[in-house]
Amino acid sequence: MAINPDYFRLDEAIKSVWEDEELVDAAAKQLICSCLPEGASEYPRGEEDMDRLQLALASCEFLNNIQTEQFHWLTAHGKSFPNAVRSFIYNASIHFHNPDDKLPESFITPLIEFVSKTKSHVATLNYDNLLYRPFIDNNLLSGYDGILVDGFLSSSGFDEDNLVRKYSRRFGYYLHLHGSPLYVNRNEKVYKLSQCDVSQGSDLLSSHIVLTHVEHKKRL
Repeated sequence: MAINPDYFRLDEAIKSVWEDEELVDAAAKQLICSCLPEGASEYPRGEEDMDRLQLALASCEFLNNIQTEQFHWLTAHGKSFPNAVRSFIYNASIHFHNPDDKLPESFITPLIEFVSKTKSHVATLNYDNLLYRPFIDNNLLSGYDGILVDGFLSSSGFDEDNLVRKYSRRFGYYLHLHGSPLYVNRNEKVYKLSQCDVSQGSDLLSSHIVLTHVEHKKRL
């Protein structure tokens, strides 16, 4: 926030996506706004509104999975709601994922040296990529061979077993607490995209992003 307090506000990310009709069309806006409290603003604001969207998203996806041949629990609008909200959340997260700003060398260099020496765990929130990119560039994150490990392997995706410290290795953990647009679901496994494969409007929507209270993470 000290680098660019306007750009890194949640409301700014939401607004930038909302005003782009290629990212959020009129139908999606209508679905999203239907979840907001009566008398709310013209688009979601802050964590409280995102909290309502996340709850409605989890509820719709739960009901979507309860089907019979005779009827469906949701209307057509309800069925289309999850994709509309997922796309909105995904594109808002990319606002944080691709900033023009970088962490100053006076901060990142001693941090890299400290983490390399101590193998401390690192946990990040919405501004994940400000640390993630320089950590990759400096080989702190390098599959199973880095100073930090996040559980992903390029060939097999995420697995909890990848976090086990075998053969006396004492690496630290890198935790993306709010998720990341890099994560995608493929055949019931979670894989991590490369930086160049992440773009706004992509069909590869991550289901692992939370832009509100972390308690919702367990519902994903």
